[in-house]
Amino acid sequence: MTYRVFACLALTLVLARPPGLPASSDPVKDLIFDLEVGKKDVRINAARALGNQDDDRAIPPLTEIVRNAKENKDLRREAIMALGKLEAKDAVQPFIDLAVNPSENQELRITAIEVLNRMKAKRAVKDLSAALENPKDKDKVRVAMTAFLSAYADRKIVPSLKLVMENEKDDWEIRLPVLDLAYRLDGKNTLQSFAAILLNRKDDRRVRFHILEILAKEPEKSVVPAVIDVAGDAKDRDDIRIAAIDVLIKSGDRRAGGPLLAVADNPKDEWKVRAKALQFFPVSPPKEWPRVMERIIFNPKEKDALRVVAFSVLTALKGTELSPQAIELMKNAKEDDEVRAAAAAYLGDCRVKDAGRALSDVLGTTPKKAYFREAIVRALGKLRYTGAREMIEYLSRRDDDVSVRKAAREVLEEM
Repeated sequence: MTYRVFACLALTLVLARPPGLPASSDPVKDLIFDLEVGKKDVRINAARALGNQDDDRAIPPLTEIVRNAKENKDLRREAIMALGKLEAKDAVQPFIDLAVNPSENQELRITAIEVLNRMKAKRAVKDLSAALENPKDKDKVRVAMTAFLSAYADRKIVPSLKLVMENEKDDWEIRLPVLDLAYRLDGKNTLQSFAAILLNRKDDRRVRFHILEILAKEPEKSVVPAVIDVAGDAKDRDDIRIAAIDVLIKSGDRRAGGPLLAVADNPKDEWKVRAKALQFFPVSPPKEWPRVMERIIFNPKEKDALRVVAFSVLTALKGTELSPQAIELMKNAKEDDEVRAAAAAYLGDCRVKDAGRALSDVLGTTPKKAYFREAIVRALGKLRYTGAREMIEYLSRRDDDVSVRKAAREVLEEM
């Protein structure tokens, strides 16, 4: 099969020659001839074929095509690819010249950069890092430059990277990979720039968000004050603030306790941000957390979803100070069932022994919501409250919800 394909290609090239000009016994010489004087398609095929010949004679004519901006774009692309296959060191500088020239075709520049990368042409690092600084250049080309530079742990390019990442007028699509590369190469030395970008509310939200994603992986104490500032600013974007709080949770820095307590305690703030702030409490509990939790959980005007989160945080804190109020809330049929179910789960998880009778009484009313019935059954199981055994046995056989029946059977096995 391979022989037939080669024979067909050779026949095509021969037929493409001017009439009366026979093929020589040197295939490479013939291909170079076709590359130089053939028609467009013949020249493109010749360039592609020369890339597979492993013959250095092909390098000068292919390089000349790459250098000539007046040549056909498709031909130049095939010449670049061919030189890459030949690993032509003499073509590295022409590739660099093409890659850094903003007036050249975007696709050709990207192809040249990709081939430089495959050739491991480290000498291109200096020129490409300098070209990367130009914010007026095409984003896709600069992204390709960044991908090339990321393959080399060269700290000499850090100044260029900082110029790009600190320029709020530059496009976010190029700044994101540059942020990653700068942090990988320069580590903690980039944190001052990160803090400045975070505190600039006018900067692109995607850039600020990405910085917080980087910091969430490795929280650094030096940048915590800036992150706290962002988390506590009610005028900032909710998604940015939630990401900032996530960084603070992972850092466990006590300095965040007071500011996040204030966020959680502010009824005018967005409930999702407040819910995220509550999740810091188990990491490093502020002294006044019981007071804030009480105001949130037992205030029916608060968002029910926030109250449910507050109960889960209260469970994580193992705080039983609020158990009497939680029992009353769980018994109150006027309350939302999800909040009552969260209260039941809290009473069981914290092993509040005094809650057994109340849980049993509520279960006897057969709450309509299956998740509420299941929460009560599991809470009674954790409390080992045998006074409700008969009801639980009934639910294990007759409840119309499979999750409740399953929970009841599991509790009976443990009682």
